[in-house]
Amino acid sequence: MPLVKTTKLAGSTAKRRTSPEPTRQAAPHAVRGTRVRKPEKSVAKDKVSERVAAATEQLASGLTEASAAAEELRRSMEQISAGAEEAAGASQEQLAAIKQIAANLTLARSEADNSRRRTEGAQVLLAETATQIGASVQAIEKNS
Repeated sequence: MPLVKTTKLAGSTAKRRTSPEPTRQAAPHAVRGTRVRKPEKSVAKDKVSERVAAATEQLASGLTEASAAAEELRRSMEQISAGAEEAAGASQEQLAAIKQIAANLTLARSEADNSRRRTEGAQVLLAETATQIGASVQAIEKNS
């Protein structure tokens, strides 16, 4: 038990306390054990502060996630852009190749037409030559 002063200074008469606790009185809002409860306004302020802190942490977490998602989206867009540029380049190459093929086909058709005409001319010439040879053979046979 703690030592407690039971007399007043300057000549006052000594008073004895009946309570084992000399100067402490129980707090009106005592909680279990030795903790003293805070006043209701302070508890409400603490709850509000805790809620604001939790909301701030959630907001910061959300902003961090949004930032990470935006960065990932930016990287994806760069990849898509690079792929689109590559596809556009390939399309240009294909277009140039198709134009060259079309030009080559036009040239081949022209050459095929020229070849067909020459072949027809050669056929006509061979037919005439065959007719002349036949006539010559007949003339030689007649004269012999």
